[in-house]
Amino acid sequence: MSLTASSAEMVARDAELARLDDALQRAARGEPASVLVGGEAGIGKSRLTAEFGRRASAEATVLTGWCLDYGSTPAPYGPLPAILRGVLDELGDRADEAAGPGRDALQLLLPERAVDPVDRSAIRPEGLRETIANLLEAAAAIRPVVVVVEDLHWADAATLSMLSFLLRALIGRRVLFLLTCRIDEVRRGGAVRTFLAEAERARLLDRITLNRLDPLEVRDLVQGLRGTVDDAALARLMERSEGVPFFVEELLCNAQGPMPDTLRDVLLSRFDVLGDDAKKVVRLASGSDGAISHTLLATLAEFADDRLDEALREAVTTGVLAVTGDESYGFRHALLREAVHDDLLPGERARLHWAYADALEAAGGSASALAFHWHQAHDSPRALHAAVSAMMQAKNSYAFSTAARFGELALELWDQVPDPEGVAGIGRIALLARLGSVLRNGGDGERALAVVSLALDEIDPVTVEPAVHARLLRDKALYLQNLGRHRTVEVLTEALAVIEGSAGEERLRATLLGYLAGRYLIGARLEEAVATADEAYRMAESIGFDNGMSVAANLRGCTRIHLGEVEAGLADFRLSWEHAADHDAQLRYRVNFADSLNMLGRFREAVDVAEAGVAHSRTLGVERSSGAILSHNMVEPLLELGEIDRVEEISTRELTVRTLQVFRMYSTMSRIRALVWRGRMDEAVRLLSEWRTTAEGVAAVERQVWYSLHDVEILIALGSGDSVRAAAALRVVIEDPGQRLALLGRILLEGGRVVADLRADGHGDLAASTAQLVRERWASLPVELQHPHWGSVLMALLDADADALGAVLSVADADDVPAVFRAVVRLEQARALVAAGDRPAAADVAVDAAASAEQLGHDRLRRRTAEFLDAAGLRPGAHGAVSRGSDSAGAELTARERQVLDLIAEGLSNRQIGDRLFISAKTASVHVSAILRKLGVATRTEAAVAARR
Repeated sequence: MSLTASSAEMVARDAELARLDDALQRAARGEPASVLVGGEAGIGKSRLTAEFGRRASAEATVLTGWCLDYGSTPAPYGPLPAILRGVLDELGDRADEAAGPGRDALQLLLPERAVDPVDRSAIRPEGLRETIANLLEAAAAIRPVVVVVEDLHWADAATLSMLSFLLRALIGRRVLFLLTCRIDEVRRGGAVRTFLAEAERARLLDRITLNRLDPLEVRDLVQGLRGTVDDAALARLMERSEGVPFFVEELLCNAQGPMPDTLRDVLLSRFDVLGDDAKKVVRLASGSDGAISHTLLATLAEFADDRLDEALREAVTTGVLAVTGDESYGFRHALLREAVHDDLLPGERARLHWAYADALEAAGGSASALAFHWHQAHDSPRALHAAVSAMMQAKNSYAFSTAARFGELALELWDQVPDPEGVAGIGRIALLARLGSVLRNGGDGERALAVVSLALDEIDPVTVEPAVHARLLRDKALYLQNLGRHRTVEVLTEALAVIEGSAGEERLRATLLGYLAGRYLIGARLEEAVATADEAYRMAESIGFDNGMSVAANLRGCTRIHLGEVEAGLADFRLSWEHAADHDAQLRYRVNFADSLNMLGRFREAVDVAEAGVAHSRTLGVERSSGAILSHNMVEPLLELGEIDRVEEISTRELTVRTLQVFRMYSTMSRIRALVWRGRMDEAVRLLSEWRTTAEGVAAVERQVWYSLHDVEILIALGSGDSVRAAAALRVVIEDPGQRLALLGRILLEGGRVVADLRADGHGDLAASTAQLVRERWASLPVELQHPHWGSVLMALLDADADALGAVLSVADADDVPAVFRAVVRLEQARALVAAGDRPAAADVAVDAAASAEQLGHDRLRRRTAEFLDAAGLRPGAHGAVSRGSDSAGAELTARERQVLDLIAEGLSNRQIGDRLFISAKTASVHVSAILRKLGVATRTEAAVAARR
């Protein structure tokens, strides 16, 4: 809502403008800086953004788009066409190259780019968002970009989803998003409220709230608009306007007439003074939620050109309408449009929207606009036809949430129309099935389940085609799965029974068997999973259905690994890859194979497989969407490798917006692990508390989530220094009578750390009993799941023997052992050496442990190591420390650092130093850096000279 042009200077917004200037500077440095400008209608949000845009245009590209009000069924991607046209103009000849492989997706929003009819089947679902991100990123490489999205409170679900994606995908890319929103008009529980809550919770948006003006600020505003006014008039104005800038302006512009007591009267005061022709034009314009073209307005008004021009001139001069483009007009204030529209009689309103729809239909208008206008005109048959078309168009544009809204409108209208199937061009059951699908893809799992359940209630199982019935049951099972609910197995079994004996449905049967095998796997019914996957494979093989064979082998491989048949499982994965005939099967293979490699401790390979999947997705133009799932699957093995910076980089960017409950659960558990690693315990505990109820519900049907939940409980306890609670959580996992998965081995390895902390905390008896429990459970694992390196490290930690711990140091440094054990094993060996009386050796090992913990950036291990060094009196300079003398500027080196310095003098590399001292190259590098710092030198050569002195 902007003030009129007569207000030369903006009043009382200097602080907010300074914050926007600062946000732009931060964005220009590649820092997250996007902003939400919130406030009630008329408070000056658009005026602020317009002023900022004017100032910013000297150093940045400013792109502006507007969300449009289509009532309950907004058009998808409302603000994006204007933004896209702006960025394409900015890039010029470089636009097509910058758009990337998904450039054809732009035709969905910019039909003028289409040379031939758009082949929607050739455009991948993620192509549009990928392409927009690519374009903005390319423009930002030239100079900073400011993307202004006005009136977010009217945003459609597709726009919100796109913004959620772009806010994350373009972090660090010199792009500042500036959103305006009437916060007080955002309903609780609505899509906009959810978007804002999630964006602000993720620290993707900073909020600037515009407050009402105080009396002095109102005085300044009035003086800027009209000059000096007397105190009585100012007091009256303040009383009526309550400090809302737009209300102040409205009251001032009609100061001579009687001022009504309500906002509507204020808003209509200008309209009331118009002539009849101008009033008719304004009433016609009120039927459009946004700008209206001159051509459409002329069609609706049916005035001669001169007469229409005079009416428009009067409306513009009075300040009711404004010229918004070369050939279009809009209301100077959206509230004016609403007031004028609401002031129409019901019959007038219906006739107005009828005229709009009729004119738009003749001109080939969009289905979304037609659905809106025909619905407002109470023409249910035409509204139904347009709503179904709008649903399909939005679905084909991958705006699933918006498609769902039009589908819901079609469903609402269905019973109001004679012969709805003939009008809609689709049967009711087919409509329900499609609506359920778009609801699910739009993230509304509950409603999707309700819709497919309605479809199942309405069919006659005796007369309906078995394949139709089975597909509805399949969809219901998938929606139950997405919600983490029970009964998916029963529903899939029923679907298989429905098509039993149906000729020509082998492909559907193989698909259903694949889904059922997956549910058996997720539910830890492993033997049944293998048998069902076998059957799915044979069925797919009998009809040459390669992708069905690939999926079946994939699931069977996962299951066999959980059963301890590792080699057989890996063979199945090789078979899965051989039959992965399309991109979907190949990406699914990489997702599951990366997970399996991670469970087996083959962390580097897991990262490589996931990275190959990301590269694959990049060639398809979906790196930031489908590829993001694979990027997330890199997080767990990267964390095990100790590459916490990469983990945080991936997590911060959040390359996929997970809408399905299980995906959200996995990403949340990973986020908690990273927080614990960094020592951000309050955040980790709070996040787990927020998700616990949901996690426990999903864990009841997904065994993998059960393990993940208990794993983070152990880690939080360890990170909080509560080894007793960690032991209790560990015992729950070990003693659980349910089906064991391959994930148990990694938790048992963590048990070695739990036992070590118990001993260090003085809980000797509990440490002994816990060690025995861990030892027995490890021995009971299938042989192929007893990772030899993990077993060596675990037994050494349980025994706490200094020699045994020393013997596994090189094993702990290997990439197939979680990186935390580099520090854990050394710290435990140092404790054992102190207990044995060998303090010099203990000091060296403890310093190595501290260096490893520091290199890992692991908060708890750093603190545990520091506590041990202090308690044992092993700090450098106390016991075992070596003074370098005056030539080293008084620096003190530990005995181990002296050893490293001598090897530097010999010209050895970090890896050679590590091999000589039986430490990792990374640990050697940490020592070298510490030595250079202590000696006050910059190079290894200077350090070598100091060593020789």
